[in-house]
Amino acid sequence: MNYVIRLSDGTNFDEISLGGKAKNLSNLINIGMNVPSGFCLTSEAFLAHCETNGIKKLYEEFLSLESHNPQRIKILAIIRKTMLTSEMNPTFENAIRQAWEKIDLSPIAVRSSCVGEDSYDKSYAGIFSSYLHITTLQGLLQAIRNVWKSVFSEQAIYYRQEDSFPRMAVVIQEMIEGEYSGVLFSQNPISPELNTMVMEGSRESRAIVDGFDPDIRFELSRSEDIENEYSLISPFKSLFKTARNLERLLGYPIDMEWAIRGDDTYILQVRPLRMEEKDSYSGNMKFCSLDDRASSEKLDLKRHGYEEFWIRFINKKYWIRKKAREIGAHHYAEFFIKFTPEQIVEANENLKAIELDSEYLVLRSPGMKFPQKYYHRNTFIDAMRQIINENPNQSEYLIQVGEFIPVEIAGFSTQLHDGSIYIEYAPGLPSGINTSEFSPSQIIVDRLGTVVHEEMKSFPEIYIFDEAEMEKVKVSNPTNQPCVLDSSLITEIINATLEYSKSLQEPRLEWYFYKNKFYIKDLSMENNPVHFSSNLGLIMSAGFAEGNILLLNETDIDFLDELGENLNVSVISRSEKEDEFTIEEHDHKNHDVINRLSEVSSVIVVATRPSTGFVPFLDNIKGFIFNQGSLLSHLGIVLREKRIPALISKEATQIYRNGEFVSFSSETGITKY
Repeated sequence: MNYVIRLSDGTNFDEISLGGKAKNLSNLINIGMNVPSGFCLTSEAFLAHCETNGIKKLYEEFLSLESHNPQRIKILAIIRKTMLTSEMNPTFENAIRQAWEKIDLSPIAVRSSCVGEDSYDKSYAGIFSSYLHITTLQGLLQAIRNVWKSVFSEQAIYYRQEDSFPRMAVVIQEMIEGEYSGVLFSQNPISPELNTMVMEGSRESRAIVDGFDPDIRFELSRSEDIENEYSLISPFKSLFKTARNLERLLGYPIDMEWAIRGDDTYILQVRPLRMEEKDSYSGNMKFCSLDDRASSEKLDLKRHGYEEFWIRFINKKYWIRKKAREIGAHHYAEFFIKFTPEQIVEANENLKAIELDSEYLVLRSPGMKFPQKYYHRNTFIDAMRQIINENPNQSEYLIQVGEFIPVEIAGFSTQLHDGSIYIEYAPGLPSGINTSEFSPSQIIVDRLGTVVHEEMKSFPEIYIFDEAEMEKVKVSNPTNQPCVLDSSLITEIINATLEYSKSLQEPRLEWYFYKNKFYIKDLSMENNPVHFSSNLGLIMSAGFAEGNILLLNETDIDFLDELGENLNVSVISRSEKEDEFTIEEHDHKNHDVINRLSEVSSVIVVATRPSTGFVPFLDNIKGFIFNQGSLLSHLGIVLREKRIPALISKEATQIYRNGEFVSFSSETGITKY
């Protein structure tokens, strides 16, 4: 079997083997176009690699689960990790090496070529990974693995929406580093009625398709005599002629990527041009509940700026809510509203008709900044007007609207290894225990609700929702008494935790209690079980670590809390992109703590409490010791997932000094050196 095929020989093979991009390039070569030389690693190599390394079996398990079960996200993560770490078949590696040496390409570009890619029905533009400027064989092999890995991203699965096992070929081509590069549309993609061709380009091979602003832009009438267009240099005239000829040969308008090097013009890629389309409900759909999966998928979320993280997040929320309804729990309303400037009154009427438990809303939309975080339902029409005024060039707007519940009790729960249920909770909004600013009350119960362990806490301060200020605020607790869960609420927590545990591995539930209703807010899955306690204190994350102490004070933690507000730390829907954190304006406000966390390595952080703001710096930290905190806090989830040990030990910041070398284990204790 041929696993490696030269692009110039590709006309003898079908798209199933070559994928859409490689097949298109082969056809271009066959009709005399100047295409960078290269070869294709066929989809048969991909299938064989998946079979050998157990990926196909994992994908079958993925398909066997309910379409929006969050366990599918975990399986995809395992597949991607397996793809990156598995050994390449020696037969493939030798064939790739021989092709590399024979063609003598350096540097090279490595691109995806799946079946259907660059077709009219599905272009897959931006869905799969591409790698440029590869100069070594090992770099090439790793780039191939990364392209294969991208087949199993949530974004690719969402876009593809097929149940069959995917096929992915890979294109390896000479990297053209020319004086100019860009794209040319044989028909105006935004305004086809203008009957023009549009070319955009840049110098120094910057990628227009990746969002760089073009240095050069020409728009010519499709009927114009290109030779008489004196504003064009000769290579650009050639590009317009090529695009016109290709459209004539192929029978449809095209989207063509190109590069110019010296006197040579190269065609890098050609795909059918997809005209600007409205999504399925454009112009007439004003309201779509997140629970209506079929309708929300028709919104074409990617087109409206929703990146892979948001698509994964919405998939997760759908399943959580569906499961909550099945077990008789409540969930807050969440929906999309789409409107044009002329439709805001009608959209507002749709909102008024929705039955909500609360009158307060939280608004989200990618790329938009809202004047405030919380809105009363009666002021939503003002929010729409503000959005239109601040984004006047849009023809329509898509907003994700969530119901905000001003909860009375908030907490977490999970099932321990012995089958008992561990519960943490506090009165008021969850802000205090999410950040571990408050130490939560703790209770362990068996499946029947019998209390096995209980540690009640008083709460001098709590977070509430200030209706006048439309903001959450910290206030003095008028009772300052321990918050007690009644037996009926404990029963609901037990049932929900056990039900979600049937479908997921060690789920950690986030729940609310409001007006005698039990709400499921969120969940995360963990591979590293929660340990409750030892003679050392509470074990947030088990393991061993050693290093020098980095002591942080409460001011440092408050600042990290500010950073943490911008992070998604729900393990089930977090991606690498969310962990690649940008400090931006915060570095001017507290330069010292950012420098200390960024520049250290192999340290043990000792701090008053956990903060989600630690997440971007975890590669530099070997372990944590906190004075107080929640075992089920957001940081605790991430630490267990990453196998970074952490203890909660009273007065840790008083016992340990900055720079001391210590080792600690969740089993044997802490040793100073």
